[in-house]
Amino acid sequence: MRQNHHDGTKRWARWEGASLPTNVRPPILADGRHSSGLAGCKGGGHGDPKAAFAKAPTFSPDTDFRARVAAEKFHLCRTTREKGRMGPSKSSNTAPSTLQVHRTSDLRRLLADRPTWGRLACGVPFRDPRWLAPWWDSFSESAEAYALVASDERCVIRGVLPLYRRSNHGYRDLNFVGDGAACSDYVSIACRPQDSTAVAQAMAAYLMDVRDDPDHGWDGVEIDGIAESDETMRSFAQALLVGGAAVHAHSRQSTWLSARRATWEDHLRSMAKTTRRKVRRFGEQIDGAGGLTKRVAETENQVDAFLDELIDLHQRRWRAEGVAGSYHDSRMVTFIHSVAQAFFLSQRLYLPTLWKGDRMVSAELHMIGDDRRLYCYSSGYDIDSSHLQPGRVLLSDTLRELYRRDWTGIDFLRGDEIYKRRMAATPQRIVCLRVFSPSAAGRIRFETWSAGFNAKQWLRRRLGIPPLSVVGMCETGTPSR
Repeated sequence: MRQNHHDGTKRWARWEGASLPTNVRPPILADGRHSSGLAGCKGGGHGDPKAAFAKAPTFSPDTDFRARVAAEKFHLCRTTREKGRMGPSKSSNTAPSTLQVHRTSDLRRLLADRPTWGRLACGVPFRDPRWLAPWWDSFSESAEAYALVASDERCVIRGVLPLYRRSNHGYRDLNFVGDGAACSDYVSIACRPQDSTAVAQAMAAYLMDVRDDPDHGWDGVEIDGIAESDETMRSFAQALLVGGAAVHAHSRQSTWLSARRATWEDHLRSMAKTTRRKVRRFGEQIDGAGGLTKRVAETENQVDAFLDELIDLHQRRWRAEGVAGSYHDSRMVTFIHSVAQAFFLSQRLYLPTLWKGDRMVSAELHMIGDDRRLYCYSSGYDIDSSHLQPGRVLLSDTLRELYRRDWTGIDFLRGDEIYKRRMAATPQRIVCLRVFSPSAAGRIRFETWSAGFNAKQWLRRRLGIPPLSVVGMCETGTPSR
């Protein structure tokens, strides 16, 4: 179970047949230069960034944060000088040499262009307008949209980074649309894999250029929910570091993927013997002597009704543990209902429920990615029926459903509950990226924050609590999926 513990002057040209207002800053090319318009721009830099970072330094979790930043920054600046300017790597799928980055505050209009998002989001629900638009409608109070759009010389959008800006104790902070209570995972720049490095570096160049601008400036960036293997965000972090910003990444939890095997029997064999025996037994209880029946939401009305029941089960369980629960905020309830309906209408929702007579005893909420993967966002079970183990019964059936419907796996998302490992799921660390502007205010804030972070790490060790894992986002990683 998942417990979520200005526009100034407008300037824009054609955007795949539509006009879109943006802000006054001139676009930034992929090589970091200004452009006065959308046409007649020369290409950016070259070189292979993977080669440049192939020998990046590694550190232990105990290494002082500021020492890490200094060493990584020295290494990246040196290798950039040796290898040449960072730019798209030479390959058969070479990214465009010229990219122009604009900021827009008209996020709703941007999210309305579903074909562009369908081309760029790589099928991940948390990068999809069906997720982002309801979040913006529910949680954007006092927030200012700050979406970055990267376009090529033909005005085709190659990448989008949906951020928003808020004032935080006098600092101007940029955050990812979908953060906070919604607890989005696999957040990233929306772009095609072959464009990822060029888009990430162009967006980083834009941010570094406008950091002190009175209308578009920023003091900090915080993006939570990044997969450690995300090469796009790794390139983004590297480029910001080379540009002079302080970059830090840490991980509290992992996502857990139980991938489909060749057969159901192979899946069972991947589990421990005791777990395998229990899963078999749980699967026999549906429509058996135990009197448990399964129902899947098949209409819009059922989606709303089943989801209300799931939320009630979820809240009752966590309140019994003395925890507020994921849905204690009414905005969260409104948000998840909007998301569920949007994914249901596009046949991308799986909402199974388990019943004992006329009483729901367990429910799960899954979004289905374009890769046919189930993303298990939320679940709940009836604590008064815990002797039936309804949560485990339904989960065992959902695993079996992978093989009935040809789904590719179940992603349990973030949270390190023991049942995920028992279900033969494999972890991937989820990362929170912090960036501090090289401005005077940013430097002061970085020094204060890093001292506090190191003090908390020391205190965790003294209390016997595992410290947060410091992640080297400025080192070469594996390609994102």
